[in-house]
Formats: sequence, C-alpha cells, structure tokens
Amino acid sequence: MKSRPRTTHTVAMLLCLLGVGCKPRGDAAPAAANAQTAPSAPNAPNAPNAPNAQTVTVSLSPAEEAALAPLTASARDGRPGPGTVLSLNARPYLALAARSDDPNVLSAALLAMPELFTHSPRFAAQKALMVPEYVQVVAARLGHPDPRVQFAAMRAARTVLLHEAPDAAVVAALVAHATQHPNPAGRFDAMQSLWQLSTLRQSPAAMAAFVDNLSAPEPWRVSIALFRLRGFAQSAPNGEALVTQTLSLTRHADPGVRGRAAELLGALGPRQPASRDAITAALMALVDDGHPFAQAAAMNALAALDHRPALPRAVAKLGDMSSNTYDIRGFRNLRGDPESVHHDGSAWSKTGDAALNAVRTFSQRMGDPFRYEINHRNVDADLAAAAEAARQWFARHRAEVPTA
Repeated sequence: MKSRPRTTHTVAMLLCLLGVGCKPRGDAAPAAANAQTAPSAPNAPNAPNAPNAQTVTVSLSPAEEAALAPLTASARDGRPGPGTVLSLNARPYLALAARSDDPNVLSAALLAMPELFTHSPRFAAQKALMVPEYVQVVAARLGHPDPRVQFAAMRAARTVLLHEAPDAAVVAALVAHATQHPNPAGRFDAMQSLWQLSTLRQSPAAMAAFVDNLSAPEPWRVSIALFRLRGFAQSAPNGEALVTQTLSLTRHADPGVRGRAAELLGALGPRQPASRDAITAALMALVDDGHPFAQAAAMNALAALDHRPALPRAVAKLGDMSSNTYDIRGFRNLRGDPESVHHDGSAWSKTGDAALNAVRTFSQRMGDPFRYEINHRNVDADLAAAAEAARQWFARHRAEVPTA
C-alpha cells in the first residue's frame, strides 16, 4: 500500500494533477436551495500515479473466468444482479471493474467489491482480504467520466480508506471530488466516503475538504460537513477561523444547519477559550430557535460547555414533547437516487428528552448527579416521570445556578 502524503503541498499538487482544476478564485429545506441539475461528471482522468484500470491485471482461475459472462449479464441499472454478491465472485467482480468499458457493468462491479473485500485480516473469515489490484482499480475508476461509476468507485474506496495506510492517490482523488466536483452531489458523495479515512485526524487536506463545504449554497452539503467535522473537531486545523465560520452558520436559513452548527460549537468550545463568550451567546439564542432540532442541539452544546445560565432554560423545556427531528430532502446522489439528510436532536427524538439530557450533563459537574432511565415500552410516561424528577433536582440546586 502506498503511504499517504505528509504535507498539504503534496496533496495540493495531486489535486491539480487530477484534472478537475486547481480551485479557482423540512420540515423540508426550501426547494430553491435543494435544486440541482442532472448528475454530471468532472473532467477527471485517472487518479495521480494510478494505472489505467484496464491495464491492471487481475488473474482468475478457469471457474472465475467462466463467471464473468453471467455476472455481466446480471448487472441491471448499475447494480450487481440478485444473488451474485458471493465470496466466490470476489475476484470476478474485481476483474470486471478492471476490464469492462460498460458503465452499467463497472458500477455493478464496484458496488459489489466492498461487500466482498475487507481492509483487515480480522474480517478475513467473512471477506477476501483487499489486494493491491483492488486499490489500483479504485484509484483509476474514481476518474471515470460516468457519474454512476464515480459514485460506485467512491463506495468501493471506503475499504481502501479504512486501511491503516490508505493509498495516497485514492485519498487525493476523494479530496478533489469533495472540493471541486462540478456537481454538488459529487461533493456530497465524496464527503460521505472521505470521513471514513483512518488517518483523517492526521490529514489536514482531508479535514479541510469538509471545511470547504461549509460555504456551499446547498444546505444538505453544509449539514453533512458540520456533522462530520464534529467527529474530529479537536483535531481540525485553524480552530479560530472554524469557530468564526460556524458562528455565522447559527444564523443559517436551514434549521438543520443551525442545529449542527450548535453541535460543532459545543465540540470546538473547549479548545477555543477566547471565543467562549461568542459561542455561548450564539447558543443561548438558539435555545429559543423556531425549530426544535436547533433548540435541542443548543441545549446539549451549552451543557457540554457547562454554561450554567442555560440550565433554567433547559428545565423550562422539560415538558415539551414536540418532535426534534428534521430532514433535508429533494436532492439526489451521483447515481440519480433520492437522498436525504436526517437530523435527530436526542435519543427519543423529543425536545423534553433533549432537555433531560442537558440537565443530566450539567449535574455531572455539580456534585449531585441526576440520573434517569427510559424504557422503550413506556417512553412517554418515563419521560414525564424523569422530567418531574429533574425539576425537583433543579429546585434543590437553583441557588447554585448563575443567572447570566
């Protein structure tokens, strides 16, 4: 396996070589914000240093060679045929991904590959261990002109990314797609694979690809970028600039974006003490946001930051059983399939549930932990009982809570 680039300069050079160009200088989201054109492909040749896929040699046994024709015939709409994703077809599908020039067959083969190959010897009893040819084919097919093939290659790339030493060409190709693909769906799909990079926290270029999408006009791209950034917020470079940009997103038109901006601020806050006042002010405003998801996210972010003036605000919402979920719909992935981004504010998807969790988080630092349990067979009654217990806990500690 090739090791990943160790400098952003190296990655930047790889991005330019990809051919997509160096970067020039709700509950449904509004229809205009979600509108997109039909899938289109970037002007991307093969990934840097990767061979043309059809020059990759995948050796097969006679029985495996005999499987190619029926597998080819079974592919429909770029998907593998029913009952064909079997371990005995692992290498035949890999060979089809290398040899075929039919986008329907290529897409089917690439979608089958991650189901049949694994990055780790731990799972070798269930799947074939990834071989160098797998990596080479994925690197090449990420530059294919057909958007369906690109989508399938991005899915197949996840096995490469999970390896302890991800291939540099595959990583660079995904970074380029995430930041420079001419179709917004391509950037979205690339992010959905790139976040599985095992070395993400040590890859400034990969992390920056998510930050790049925070300025997107499509709320579904912004929301998924915020969601993934939260997972490595403590490692994100340029923390102060990221806080500033995220603060601006707490005023975004889309409630999913506002809520996920709140979640990210809760994760960024401990490392940015100079921005604490600005962060808590923005979060306090979101506690009374017009959408329950944003409210829930703000309450829990404030609790994570131990901003105790927010505690009475959370207590006031303990009885609110409105749903705190939200979906962004109306867009499609590179394959042309409908996509959505789901947002859920708490374990039981209710505002009062989020408030309970916030009270519990605050209590952990106040010497008298508040605990509760919710049985899935009796959710509403258990939430009501826990809310009353939380009010009693708060009454005992009201004097310890600052008002501002």
